[in-house]
Amino acid sequence: MPRDLFYTSVVGLARTVFAVQGLKLTVTGEEYVPKTGGAVVVANHTGYLDFAFVGVPFRTHKRLVRFMAKSNIFEHRLVGPVMRAMHHIPVDRIDGQESYQQAVKMLREGELVGIFPESTISRSFEIKDIRNGAVRMAKEAGVPIIPVILFGSQRIWTKNQPKHLGRTRTPVHIRVLEPWLPLESADAETARLRDKMKDGVADMWEEYQAAHGPFPAGEFWVPARFGGGAPTLAEAQAEDYIVEEERNRIRKLRDDLAALNAQLKSILPRPGNSEDDPQIMAWVKSTLEELATEVTHGVSDGKEKIVAMAEQLKANAAQRNTPDLAPIAAQARLILSRLPHRKRLSTLPRAIVCDLEGTLITSNGEVSPATLQALTRAHDAGTAIILATGFVHVPISLGFPVHTVTCDGTLSTLVSGDRETIKDATKADGVAWVLESLGISPADAVAFGDGINDIEMLQLVGTGIAMGNAHPEVVRAAKWATGTNDEDGIAEVITPVLPPVADAE
Repeated sequence: MPRDLFYTSVVGLARTVFAVQGLKLTVTGEEYVPKTGGAVVVANHTGYLDFAFVGVPFRTHKRLVRFMAKSNIFEHRLVGPVMRAMHHIPVDRIDGQESYQQAVKMLREGELVGIFPESTISRSFEIKDIRNGAVRMAKEAGVPIIPVILFGSQRIWTKNQPKHLGRTRTPVHIRVLEPWLPLESADAETARLRDKMKDGVADMWEEYQAAHGPFPAGEFWVPARFGGGAPTLAEAQAEDYIVEEERNRIRKLRDDLAALNAQLKSILPRPGNSEDDPQIMAWVKSTLEELATEVTHGVSDGKEKIVAMAEQLKANAAQRNTPDLAPIAAQARLILSRLPHRKRLSTLPRAIVCDLEGTLITSNGEVSPATLQALTRAHDAGTAIILATGFVHVPISLGFPVHTVTCDGTLSTLVSGDRETIKDATKADGVAWVLESLGISPADAVAFGDGINDIEMLQLVGTGIAMGNAHPEVVRAAKWATGTNDEDGIAEVITPVLPPVADAE
């Protein structure tokens, strides 16, 4: 095809570079390369040049592989145009649906689509957990999966190691495994794929050592199981879990911003009037400005879309000069509070104060298991638990002694533990009295609330936290916000500072 002239030219250049480097390529399994038709080419990922080596056996029948690669490569001023000209597929690692559909379309058109199902380079040079995207694409397009196993690529250029791009005469082995058409469930076929790749890598280790001698101990490119300097599979996998946790955070952030924009668009624009509260409007504006400024802090994957969504949020808000925006700002404050660089509790507080209905108690009238466990462990670690309420008939028992404060003495017998009833007093008055009687400074206490009558209490303590379902005025008054009562908002804050279970005693 005319569009492939550039790609074939790049392939020719790569071959020349390989020759200059003196690379010793050993290719097997070429009989499994299809002459025509689409297929998903999956390979283990050990180095930055893997894509160049994976494509080598497919040139047997002059086939070209269109690789799926992270989108920021396509944004590089030099590499990006090359990747696009070769018709590779950019992948947004946070939301890969668009790239997935593009890949399926190309497969149906008879293209070979290359993917590294481990997602990132395996620093252990063993097969990590793999994603099911390759299998799902193959099933949807009705094409086979062709596994390819590499070894030696990591010696040239891999993660956290210097490049060796000179005339190194490095041996690189490439093996194409037998294709198959996935017919079972995506999970079952993904497990099958991982088993095939694990077996293929094990065979490759034997082949490589038979050809080039035993693996030298301590070398960075040798797997740890052979005495090499590479991280163990468990260590490499643990690093990946951290990366994936961050990607999940970004996905949640995107969803939150999208929901916020949708909520904002539902508010009809109207000009401001004399009834608008200037303090509320100033808070709304400053909160959205903070969100737009801070939301991309530390974000790598998906940053452009996050920026665009935050800016769209500001633009939409600017057209709606109304106090109706207060709930929007409250939700924005919750998003801000969950950003990882935002200050969290550094130690377990000496006292935890909880409003009941709408805070401690979920919408089904119970205390969630996660919240109960967090408070129980905090109590066992020596933290005073104080329940504050202005409601009656709240049947609740946490299973351990607590302190209770009631507004105007409306709760007298429902909660086990010490009971302090103060007539004609606010929750804040009662909490202050309990803290003083316990010898705890308010600065050493954390309080959670959701209602207007909780504001004074939240401002009394060192850290007042609004629930995600709180009234906007409460969010505005609090130091930060957490999840709703149905999302274990209390546990979200407390759990990270609890002592390890083994040390809790």
